[in-house]
Amino acid sequence: MTTAPEGTAGRARLLLDLCHIAHDQEAIATAAELAHLLHRDLLGIYVEDEAVQRLAALPFARELRLPSQAWSALDPAQLDAEFRSAADRLRALLRQQASRFEVPSEFHTVRADPAGYVAGISGGADVVVLAVPREASARACGSFAAAWRAAIESPATTLLLPSRLARRRGPVAAVLGTGTEQRARAAASLAAATGETLVALVQDAEAADGSLGEAGRSAGGAEQRLSVRRLGEPSVEALLRALDDVGERLLMLDRRFVRGAAWQGAAKLSEARGVPLLFD
Repeated sequence: MTTAPEGTAGRARLLLDLCHIAHDQEAIATAAELAHLLHRDLLGIYVEDEAVQRLAALPFARELRLPSQAWSALDPAQLDAEFRSAADRLRALLRQQASRFEVPSEFHTVRADPAGYVAGISGGADVVVLAVPREASARACGSFAAAWRAAIESPATTLLLPSRLARRRGPVAAVLGTGTEQRARAAASLAAATGETLVALVQDAEAADGSLGEAGRSAGGAEQRLSVRRLGEPSVEALLRALDDVGERLLMLDRRFVRGAAWQGAAKLSEARGVPLLFD
């Protein structure tokens, strides 16, 4: 991926999937900060689940209310009110964090399938943002798995946020190899913008020579701002070993590390490191 030039008309967007972030203020703040660093407009999208609305319209549909443990009919009007209330809270959170990082932002509410809508409207210059659910049941049984597949198979870059952020400072780490000059430039630009070191993870230093040269030039040629580490095979386990003592704030990599679009590998890496993952 590339960082968008500042002041560009019709700037690329960072599409924040609020259905899969819920009311996590820290995740929204992280997304707003990265939108600022990547020079993207922040678009928060809250998708009202159309399947729930259709279900509520059925006369025999019932819901189990807690803590009374009583079954009651679904009330479409109440459901609409709950959707509006959730949207209002999320709009306020998004506006607050966008203002904090001085990022242009918009908030949209739509009624659609929450698993695929956000990725479906993305373009190649956009970034789709998801967050790993904190509950294991939500990862396995909710719409997160389908949303992840839609995002990673879309033309957009995918940003996966951990369920709990471990740190907001530290080096920018990037997997570099043949043909990754754009990623090298973006990673070096992010490192420079945050005053951090760029850690390049390479399988073959000779094959990555072009990307390393690009990273060095983008980092201003200062050797102390570029560190190179050997990665080994392209796997989640190899990444975890290579990053063991890095303390990175962000990891940039490509989609081969999550072959088959399975979310488990990406979630394992995100949760183990506790930092955002940027897949291009």
